[in-house]
Amino acid sequence: MIAIAEILSAVASLLILSSTFPQAFQTMKTRMTRDISMKFLSICVCGQIMWTTYAIVTHQPIFIIGEGVDMVLWAVVLTIKIFNVRKGKEEEEEEQQCDCQCHKCKEFVVKEVNEIRR
Repeated sequence: MIAIAEILSAVASLLILSSTFPQAFQTMKTRMTRDISMKFLSICVCGQIMWTTYAIVTHQPIFIIGEGVDMVLWAVVLTIKIFNVRKGKEEEEEEQQCDCQCHKCKEFVVKEVNEIRR
């Protein structure tokens, strides 16, 4: 009979993995990482390395698989982020995806509103 702790650990691993997949696959598909913090990714990968190491040392196969896959996914996202930062693609993405919150757009909107008021 499977212990409740094993069921909980399996569900926890699946939930963690299911939260990582959408971000990882979106990043792999678009190669865009501007909105993802380098600190967040670095801490995530370090944490996943520690969890995977802990799972190996304590012989917990559910966590070895779950945390190992999660670690690889976050490491791929971190690698793409590092590549983008080094190649200067972070700034290009910002220009391409202007959401009208940048200084240039705000100035343009103010000028247009002033023109309309006249």
